[in-house]
Amino acid sequence: MADKNEEYIKLRRKDGSYYAVPKDWLQESDWDSKERQIAANKAEADIRNGKTMSREEVLSKFISDDDYSKKDDTYKKLQEEESTLRNRREELGSKNRELEKQLKSESIPKPKSEWTEDDEFESLIGNRPMTYTEKGKQLKTEKDKVWKDYMDIDHKWSDSHEKLITVKQKYAKAEKEWWEKNKSEYKKGSANKDYRGFETKTKSGYDYDLAQGKGFIAEMSPKEYLQRITYDVFNSTWSSVVSGVNTDNILKYMLMMQQGVKFDMPSIIEGSNQEGRHRAMAAYLLGIDKIPVYVRK
Repeated sequence: MADKNEEYIKLRRKDGSYYAVPKDWLQESDWDSKERQIAANKAEADIRNGKTMSREEVLSKFISDDDYSKKDDTYKKLQEEESTLRNRREELGSKNRELEKQLKSESIPKPKSEWTEDDEFESLIGNRPMTYTEKGKQLKTEKDKVWKDYMDIDHKWSDSHEKLITVKQKYAKAEKEWWEKNKSEYKKGSANKDYRGFETKTKSGYDYDLAQGKGFIAEMSPKEYLQRITYDVFNSTWSSVVSGVNTDNILKYMLMMQQGVKFDMPSIIEGSNQEGRHRAMAAYLLGIDKIPVYVRK
C-alpha cells in the first residue's frame, strides 16, 4: 500500500492486481485501525519476547506493601487456600467434561422398557439412562468418582470463598468511607482537548449519548479513574480491582500509547459499569497526568 500522505492509495484486489483511489475516499478511522493493528502486533511481540515487565512488577506499581492483601495474615491464608481449591475445582471440572465426551462414544440410550427404579430417578433429575460398553462402564465409574471429588472440592471452595469475601468486605467498607470523605467533584473535560500521552479518537461510541445529553466528559488522573470505579462501580477494594486484570493488556496499551495510537476514552456508569480499567492503568504507568472520561450517573 502507498504512503498515507500520497494523493492516491493503492489497494489490492482479491486476484492480486492493484487499483488506485484518492486517499480522501478512505475514512481516517480506516487508517487509525490499520496503524492500531500494526502497533498492537509489535507490542504483543515485545511482550512474548520478555521485553516488558512481569505481572508481579506491574502490580507492584499499584499495590503498596502496606495494603491489607499483603499485611493481613488471615486474608493471605484464605486467599492461598481459595486459590488452591479453585485450581483443583477447575482441574476436576475439566476432567469431568473430558470423560463426558469419551462416554458418548461408549454408550447408547437405554430402552425405557429396561429402566430400573434408579433409572427412573435419574431421568427425573435430568440424567438420561444409558447402556454402556465394557470400556464405557470403566469410564462411567471413573467419571462418577471425579464428579464426587468435584462436588466435595466445590463445597470447600465455596466455603473458603465466602470467608475471603467477608474479610475483603471489611476493608472495602473502610476504603469506601475514606473515599466518600475525600473524593472531589467531577472536573469537566473535552474530547477535543490534547491530553499529553493519551490520544483519543475523533469519534467515539459515546457521541450519540452525549448529543442526547446523556452524560458528560470529565477530566481526571488515571488514579482517580481507578478509584472511582473501585468505590462507585465495583464497591470493592483498591487491590482487588487493580489486581483483577490481564497485565499483558496493560503492557500492550502502554506500548501502543507510546507510539501515539488513538484510543476510545474510558467510561463510568456509576453503580453499574465501566470500560477502560486497562487503559487507565497503562496511562498511570506512563505517568500521564490527565485523561478524558465519559461519565453517566
